[in-house]
Amino acid sequence: MEDSAQWQGEEVVLRLIAVASRTSTVCFLAAVWSIIAPLAFDRTVLSEKLAGFWVVVAIGGAVLVLSMVRAMAPLDAPWLSVVTAVLGIWSIGETLRSYTLADGVPIAISGIVVGSAIIAASATSAAATYRARQITAG
Repeated sequence: MEDSAQWQGEEVVLRLIAVASRTSTVCFLAAVWSIIAPLAFDRTVLSEKLAGFWVVVAIGGAVLVLSMVRAMAPLDAPWLSVVTAVLGIWSIGETLRSYTLADGVPIAISGIVVGSAIIAASATSAAATYRARQITAG
């Protein structure tokens, strides 16, 4: 009976690790979109709003790297997901600061949706990882 309970505990941990890895992959894809979206929606962003564009690209690049690390090794550094969530909040704030409705609704909505996806996915990844670590610790 004890072996069965241990097996179920290991299965839960493996599922939590899979959740953490998959949600980090969602963050990775959201970061890719956040980098290319300004160019896809508005080509004038390169000439008129260059400063705001590069901040969004830098945030996207940081999320890209952090989420790639988390997807490959979800148990090693769960705090990276917390940092990624903070970057998602910063991404939303930067989108609201840099782009207005006059610049175009699609790019503003895209920034808010991508930032929200990054926050939700990274928070889920962190929660799953901390829970898996708690189960394995005892």
